[in-house]
Amino acid sequence: MNASTSPEFGAHELLVMHEALMTKAANAEMLSYLSEQVQDRQLRTMLADQARTAANHYTQGVNLLQGQGRMSGGMMSAPGMMSGQHAMSQNGEPKLGLRQPSMPAPSMSGNSLSERSICTTVLNLHKHGAIGWMTFAMECADPDLRSYLVNGALLCDRAAYDTWMYMNQKGYYQVPTLLQKTTNTLIHSYQTTPTPQTGYAPMNAMNNLQQATMSSMDGNASNANHARGAGALNQTQQINPNDSNHFEPRSYNMH
Repeated sequence: MNASTSPEFGAHELLVMHEALMTKAANAEMLSYLSEQVQDRQLRTMLADQARTAANHYTQGVNLLQGQGRMSGGMMSAPGMMSGQHAMSQNGEPKLGLRQPSMPAPSMSGNSLSERSICTTVLNLHKHGAIGWMTFAMECADPDLRSYLVNGALLCDRAAYDTWMYMNQKGYYQVPTLLQKTTNTLIHSYQTTPTPQTGYAPMNAMNNLQQATMSSMDGNASNANHARGAGALNQTQQINPNDSNHFEPRSYNMH
């Protein structure tokens, strides 16, 4: 597509997309590289899948900027979007509680990365990516760009969960728990509000607030009119022509 037919974008959202695509391209390369540095087959497959998904999402963003694959403001589907059950079906249920946790000291040899460190790096990449992509989306006026960036955050969410599930199963990322009594006490400490009979509660609350405001304004206007009328009447009653204190205009002869 030539420049004369390129879609129009706001300056800020165009800069946001440039930042997002540059980061996405780097992430695709890094994930692909890291997938070749690990020995565990499951981890290698997971990282390779994430690299392909990142590359496909990058291509989709480029096409979107160049006017291809445009939508009419609808939710755009991201390539390689994984369902919420993906990680759970692959790795089973999360394991809660501590299982003889250990945190080895970092190796400073510089020769290689441990698989644990690779997983941690990838997990943090996706965690911060989810925040960054959603923040980018909030800056976009174009609905298609906004949808694309929201999907980028969702892809990071899925990839982060996959990575965390793998680490959890391997014992790299364990989840401490509280005593059951403490858990129950905290859970049952919350009180709920009555469920509204109909409608959406925030909207009903807003309507009630608007009605109360209008009623208050009408009442204030009525009171103000009444006060003005009473004030005028009092002023008329107070002006007595026979009152020596009453001010009368005087004419002055100028010599």
